[in-house]
Amino acid sequence: QWLFNNLWYGENNRLPNYDLPLSAFLSLVQPDPSKIFGIDISHWNRPPVNLQRMKDLYNLQFVIIKGVDGSINSNYYLDHVAAAKAAGVPFGMYVWLYPNNRVSIDAQVNAWWARYNQDKPPMGLFIDAEWTTYSGQAANPTAADLRTAHDKWKAKSGQAATTYTAPGYADAYLKAAVRPHAVPSRYAN
Repeated sequence: QWLFNNLWYGENNRLPNYDLPLSAFLSLVQPDPSKIFGIDISHWNRPPVNLQRMKDLYNLQFVIIKGVDGSINSNYYLDHVAAAKAAGVPFGMYVWLYPNNRVSIDAQVNAWWARYNQDKPPMGLFIDAEWTTYSGQAANPTAADLRTAHDKWKAKSGQAATTYTAPGYADAYLKAAVRPHAVPSRYAN
């Protein structure tokens, strides 16, 4: 995902980017040790994922694991959590957000809460708002969907969630969800 989102397409325009610095490719081989290194994993990563090896070789410091897709539990979440715990790597749970007109935000938040309570991820919940489809049609969550999801999550859990997105998506779809005092004008990866 990182390769396609950041190197090949770039986040700002979703068009191929052929002018890539060599350092972009080298970072795939060996992460910069002066920076915090973490990954995300999902149903695309079949277990076992050797997080201990990544920790030992590349100084992996955290992992964000997909727990729920809309209101459906993601495959391998529990396996990935077990791997993170065995490696002593802090983890968070990310959830895929669909717009309310496709999957009720209430149903999504209830599913997130049920899965979250299985192990209470130490890094909390990350709401992933990105380009997506539903039944073969574009179904990109809006700023209103994201704000509603955050508000309902906080009301249910008593905790704030983190938004997990791409700068290009946030610039195009989510500016209205951002509180100016809470997030800088350029969104973090």
